[in-house]
Amino acid sequence: MEFNKRLTLKDIEWILLQFGCCIGIAIVYVPIQVAIAGIGPLVLATAVIFPVMYISLKNVSMIVVEEKENIDITFIFRKRLGKFFGFLATIMYFLTSYTVVIGYAIILPTSAGNALTTFHITKINYNNSSIFAFIVLLVPFIIMMTKKDLMLKIVAVIVYPLIIAMLIVGFYLIPEWSMSNLYEPASVTEWIKGFLLAFPMLVFGMNYCQSISQMVVYYKKTDMSLEEMKFRVKRNIFMATLIILIFVMFFVFSCDFSLTLKSAIKGLDSNTSALSLIAAANHLPFLKYTGPIIVLTGLLSSFIGCFLGGIESISGIVSQVVQVVFPKLKINNSILDFISSVIILFSLFLVAIGGFKMLLVTGILITPCIAAFIFLIPFIFKIILNRNKRDCRGITFAKTMFIIGIFALFSYYVGMLIH
Repeated sequence: MEFNKRLTLKDIEWILLQFGCCIGIAIVYVPIQVAIAGIGPLVLATAVIFPVMYISLKNVSMIVVEEKENIDITFIFRKRLGKFFGFLATIMYFLTSYTVVIGYAIILPTSAGNALTTFHITKINYNNSSIFAFIVLLVPFIIMMTKKDLMLKIVAVIVYPLIIAMLIVGFYLIPEWSMSNLYEPASVTEWIKGFLLAFPMLVFGMNYCQSISQMVVYYKKTDMSLEEMKFRVKRNIFMATLIILIFVMFFVFSCDFSLTLKSAIKGLDSNTSALSLIAAANHLPFLKYTGPIIVLTGLLSSFIGCFLGGIESISGIVSQVVQVVFPKLKINNSILDFISSVIILFSLFLVAIGGFKMLLVTGILITPCIAAFIFLIPFIFKIILNRNKRDCRGITFAKTMFIIGIFALFSYYVGMLIH
């Protein structure tokens, strides 16, 4: 069946939303972790990350695309995997979304407090204020309570200047580049350690699975054919992943050429962004004032995008529990989403005032949850849905992605153990 393959405004909005899901962590902390890993392992991880992420995220999208009913991914889990395994898969999806939002909850109040003091709006840095942390988290919560179409437009407005700002800062830092800033592993063991630490960080930095289910559900509400929907979803994921790779990795490499290993280690311990470290070390007034704006808007766009998946998944968990306990009870989805949002908001507030280190949370908690979901769940679906079919090539390919997923799941832990 022939259809119009032209890129529509809505396609662009979804691509930008997916870019926005990644941009926050890429701006703030990916440069720090990969600087510690070393330039060689970073180049190697960059070379393999695009096909790995594109294929895994496309596989996640096909779970929703190939379902005939217009239901989100949590209901598909229950329908295709049964009550027990469907519930486990929904919990994995929830952890994928929720742990990412946890990461942003840790650093949003810190970044907002730093921005207020940098621009002399407040004389006191309210980083450690519980009330301030709650207010900072409440703002994106209110945004998420508005219509999704409005949310898409808000994120799109934020992402456009962020893309431009990342390019400007990347080029602005070129005079500060120095080969002496680069850490080069001296042995094979250090190379392996560096790659094991860098690869999962890039998986996190390029992941936007939280927005995929909602994108497919949106397309299913239109009158487009299955073939057109598959084409648009795959193209959106390909373009989003490619744009993320080009813009984010240019920014990351530019930061790492300007960031000393000593400064990177300091940032790891203090939850300080890469731009703040570079501005302080190189005495760059321009970056001192633009850096906090870029960091804060990047975190906000990512927070909003990831919040979508968090609401969807926790609503799915509550819905499944209620249907088991009260089989005849009908649940209003709007009320369920609101209750889920409130639960997430207050749990994030408790995390925000807990004083956790962002990069350790990322490597030990967030990335393993992401890897388990985007690599392992599509494999499980492939095996279950094709157990009576002869699809040796598809199953072999799924097994390959499963092995990569196991590697991503444990690589950060192993990397930390290597000395």
